[in-house]
Amino acid sequence: GVDVSAGMGRAGGVGWLHSGVTLAATSHDLVITTGGTGRSPRDVTPEDVLPLLHKQIPGIVEALRQDNRSGVPTAVLSRGVAGTIAAHVNGEVIGAN
Repeated sequence: GVDVSAGMGRAGGVGWLHSGVTLAATSHDLVITTGGTGRSPRDVTPEDVLPLLHKQIPGIVEALRQDNRSGVPTAVLSRGVAGTIAAHVNGEVIGAN
C-alpha cells in the first residue's frame, strides 16, 4: 500500500491526497482511503478524490453506510465517495489486463 497520511489535511496543500491516490492507482488495482469524510475543515478526502473518478459508484458508499449504521449511528453523515479511476489504465490491451 501507499501511506499518504503524512500530509494530513489542507495544511499539506490542496490535492495532497489526490497525488497519493494517483500514485497508488498507477500500481494497484484497488485504492481505499479512510477518514477525512466528516464535517470538519480537515475532512477533505471527497474533494481530493472526486476529480480522479471517471465514474462514481454511489451504491458502494450507500451499502457501507447501511452496513455500519448499527455500530456507528453517525455513519449516515459520512461524505464518502467511490468510483472507477479509468485514467490510469494502460492503453495497451496487455497492460490493462
